[in-house]
Amino acid sequence: MLPSTATAWPGSPSSTVGPEAQLHLNESPLDPSGLAVEHVIRAARTLNRYPQHLRGRVHRAVARHLGVPADSVLLTSGVDEAVDLVFSLVDAAWITSPGFPGYADRAAVTGLTTRTIPLDDDWQPTLPPARLTEGGAVLLAQPSNPTGTLFDRSWTDEVIRRAELVFLDETYGHFADRPRSWVPGVAHAANLLVFISFSKAYGLAGVRAGAVVAQPRVIARLAAVQRYDSVDSIALAAVEGTLADTDYLAALPRYVRRLRRLYTDRLTACPVFAEVRGTQANFVLARPVAADGAAELVARLALRGVRVCDAAALGLPGWIRVSVGTEEDLLTLLAALGDNPPGNAGTPSPSTRPENAQ
Repeated sequence: MLPSTATAWPGSPSSTVGPEAQLHLNESPLDPSGLAVEHVIRAARTLNRYPQHLRGRVHRAVARHLGVPADSVLLTSGVDEAVDLVFSLVDAAWITSPGFPGYADRAAVTGLTTRTIPLDDDWQPTLPPARLTEGGAVLLAQPSNPTGTLFDRSWTDEVIRRAELVFLDETYGHFADRPRSWVPGVAHAANLLVFISFSKAYGLAGVRAGAVVAQPRVIARLAAVQRYDSVDSIALAAVEGTLADTDYLAALPRYVRRLRRLYTDRLTACPVFAEVRGTQANFVLARPVAADGAAELVARLALRGVRVCDAAALGLPGWIRVSVGTEEDLLTLLAALGDNPPGNAGTPSPSTRPENAQ
C-alpha cells in the first residue's frame, strides 16, 4: 500500500484538472500557497491600477528571500524574458545537448550563434571548461532539464571562472537531495547570472515570474533593455504571498523528494521499462523496453487519462519524462501501464479518443 499523502495545509495534493493525471509539464503536485491565493484575490480588486504599488515591495521581498542586495535582483516574466535579456549582452550562446529547448528557441529568435556542449551517457558535460572561452553566454540548468542531473561542481565552477558570461538556471534546484545554490557566488563573479523560477518549487506555474541575480552593474544593463512592467500585478501578488508562506516553501520540495523516490521505485519495478533513472528535479525518466516504444506509450497513456512527456522533443529519444505528481496520480499511472501495456491491445476507436491526444 502506498503511504498516505499529507492532508493538512500546507502540503495538500493538488486537485487534478479534469479526469487526467497531468504528469507532462513538471507542475507542482500541491495546490498553491493559501497566502498566495489570498494575495492574488486582493490584487484582483486593484486591477485598474498599474503594478507600481506592488513592484518595489515584491522586489525587496525577493531580495530578502534570496539574501542579496535589492540592486542585485531583477524580476522577470519567467525564464524566456530572462534569457532574452541575457542574450542582449552577447552574440553567441553555449547550450547543452540534450538541454532545455527554450534556450535554443530564444537564441534562434534573437539571431545568436549557438554552440553545443554534448552530454555523455551519464548526462555529464564532455567539453572541458577551457573550450568555453570563445565568447558568448553559457546556459546551464542545474539540475539540468531534461536529464535532471547535477553536473560535477568543479566543472561548473571552472566554467564560471573562464566563460564570458554564465546563465545558471536554478529552476529545479530546490528539489535536489542536497540543495546548493550559486546565488552567493554572484558577489564574487561579475560574469555570473543566476535565475530563480517561481513556477516549480514555489508552486506558481500559472503565473509568469522569475528573478535574475547578478552584480548590480549587470542588473542595470539588463534593466535598461527590459520592457516596461513586464511582471504584472497578479504575478507579483502571487510571489509575495508565497514568499510569506515559509511552511509551504519547505513542504513542497520535501513532498516532491519523497514522492520522487516512490515514483522511481514503482516505475523501476514495472516490466514496461528497460531502465528508469531518478533525478535531482521534480520528474523521473524512464526508457520503455521497445526501442521505438516511447511515442507509442505516451499516446496510449494519454488515451487512458495519463499525460506524460515524450522526451524525444527534449533531446532524449526513446525516453519518457514523468513529472512527480501525487500518490493518486502514481496509482492512476501504474493502473494505466498494467491495464494495457504497449503492443498488447488494439487502437481505441475514434469515439474514445480525446480531442487533445497527440
